[in-house]
Amino acid sequence: MTKERKDSWNEQEQIELANIVLHHLQNGSTQLAAFEEAGKKLNRTAAACGYRWNTTLRNDYKNELKKLKGGNNKTVNSSKKQNKNKVKAAPKTKEKPVNKNKNIHIDKLTIKEVLLALQQLDSELTIEELKQLRTENDLLVEENEKLKEEIRSVYLILDRVRRTAKIDVNLEQKAN
Repeated sequence: MTKERKDSWNEQEQIELANIVLHHLQNGSTQLAAFEEAGKKLNRTAAACGYRWNTTLRNDYKNELKKLKGGNNKTVNSSKKQNKNKVKAAPKTKEKPVNKNKNIHIDKLTIKEVLLALQQLDSELTIEELKQLRTENDLLVEENEKLKEEIRSVYLILDRVRRTAKIDVNLEQKAN
């Protein structure tokens, strides 16, 4: 099977390449093996994958590479199972990050700004943690609705008491 020449890389392909390379390095494999696997998955040559990694992506993943080189093998191997459920972060871009202190109107947000804001979030949450957060959020929404209903009931009771007190005051005034 011949591989068709593709000159441009889209963001998803770059993320896939980076994830494959980091996975191989984390598990003690070589970059060459990573480029071979990435080439097969992305329908590119291993050389093209290696070139893209070394010229473009390596700098975007400096911190991850430092962690892999600096950490001991016990840490890397023990986290191997956990990393299968990790949500992978998109590569860092050259764009300016969204300033959280600015009041940005939703109608002025661009897709790039949204992606950058999401990339700033903690990318180390596991799928289980995300599910747990979603469940907690659902419970809080449900509890909030119940509290709103209780507040409405209290207001109705207070309104009845107010009307009853008003009638009692009127009766006392008429009696005098």
